[in-house]
Amino acid sequence: MGIIWGKETEDGYAPSWWHRRMKPAITGNEINGLGEKEKRRPTPVYHRQDWWHPWRWVQEAFYGRIALYMPAFMCFIKSNILDAREPVPIAAKPVPGTPHEWTERIRQKAEALGVSDVRVVRITEDLIFDRDTIPEKYAIILASQMRYEKIHKSTERKFRPSLLEAMQVYLQGNVKAKKLANWLREQGYDARGFGTPMGTPLNIVHAAQRGGMGQLGKHGSLIHAEFGPMFRMAYVLTDLPLIVDEPVDIAVDDFCKLCQLCTKACPPGAIFNEKQWVRGELKWYVDFDKCVPYFNENMGCGICLAVCPYGQPGVSETLIDKMLRRRERDSQLAG
Repeated sequence: MGIIWGKETEDGYAPSWWHRRMKPAITGNEINGLGEKEKRRPTPVYHRQDWWHPWRWVQEAFYGRIALYMPAFMCFIKSNILDAREPVPIAAKPVPGTPHEWTERIRQKAEALGVSDVRVVRITEDLIFDRDTIPEKYAIILASQMRYEKIHKSTERKFRPSLLEAMQVYLQGNVKAKKLANWLREQGYDARGFGTPMGTPLNIVHAAQRGGMGQLGKHGSLIHAEFGPMFRMAYVLTDLPLIVDEPVDIAVDDFCKLCQLCTKACPPGAIFNEKQWVRGELKWYVDFDKCVPYFNENMGCGICLAVCPYGQPGVSETLIDKMLRRRERDSQLAG
């Protein structure tokens, strides 16, 4: 273990001296609510610019490392140029339409912008971070697919292609969300778009899961029915009445309980093999305090996504069909 670089060991990952020195007294797992059996709203734990956040300086050191290798790209992200732009004015006369019609129009517009999938969820308090507020009633979740071959480079410990791919897709998602929000404003309806992971009020993973974008996998990422975990999300907030999507059951739990690939491949050993209690919910969870040092010091990771069978091109739909048929067969035998 060195001053600025950690070391992979047989027992996991030994973080560097600087990471151990900068780590705050309160752990990320505590902030996330690991072990808590009472329900509560989520607390921001990373990718926030808030001065009060205990993990902010660890986060800033991570961004500083990225800036050494991709200064122009990082300056663009940190400058929040997209978020600083004024949205277009709201048209005085709203375009009429029913919730069904508007939901379909939004899907068509999002697809025209290059969005891979669209889901709508009604916003409830448990989806909002505990220091934030969201006055709007609906969130339009936008998924943008990542390229498997770029993420898979991480299995060779080539993390820059994986990091750059994720950041580019986040950036593209931000652009798409802003364009969709502006389009809705031009139709006469208030809307706000969010994209980069630099701190937004919505717990987007929880919201997307409720809206049927996918199911949570053992590696802590959503698994989509078509492209597995190979996607990133953005969203638009609005009060325009829409038809909400329902959660889906695509038998991800059935598979993850049996699969050990991401658990064994994770260098710091951060992936639990069993579900954990987190803020009153029994769910798959990744150990924040083991994952983040490795992620930070390698400027990204993505190994768990790269080895996930659902992430391989053309595999997710086949695997889901197989697991659902197995569940039905087991149910018939039990009956």
